[in-house]
Amino acid sequence: MAHKEEVLVKLIVGLKKEVFYEKKSLLVSMSPFFKRMLEGHMNCTERETHTITLPNIHPNTFGELINFAFLRGMTDGRKLNEHIRSLPGATPLPAADQSDDEAAKTGLLHLWSACNYLDMQNHARMVMERIMDSFTRSDPAANIGVLSFLLREKPALVEDQQARGFTVRHMTIKIKG
Repeated sequence: MAHKEEVLVKLIVGLKKEVFYEKKSLLVSMSPFFKRMLEGHMNCTERETHTITLPNIHPNTFGELINFAFLRGMTDGRKLNEHIRSLPGATPLPAADQSDDEAAKTGLLHLWSACNYLDMQNHARMVMERIMDSFTRSDPAANIGVLSFLLREKPALVEDQQARGFTVRHMTIKIKG
């Protein structure tokens, strides 16, 4: 019986154009964005060339997203949730892609933004919960900065009753202690 070789997709990530090669099956299973690009019915060069450019995602953040995909595939989601909970909090605000602060580029806010961009809504929700857990009574200005970032990245959060209720409840608990 012939073994079908796995197709690798070339991903050009970030402003510095770092190259990743990942299995098509992994990408398609992790994100509806990749599924549309690589298997969708629209006529796009990404499907034909197996090359996708992601200039708005930092390579460190993309590497973390690949970790998410592997962890999701290994278990029922508990390992992924544990991993997200182990990540550092949401402050300081994310560094720009051009910044030399490499550690900040895998921060929760970058991850949340990338999950939303790639239509990974379950992952975005788990990261959002971790962001809310990182809020603190001692630095309300940082909390406001984080909320401003979230709303700038996804203005629809204002209209989302569930997200708004979750945010208000969480902020109230954190502020009141």
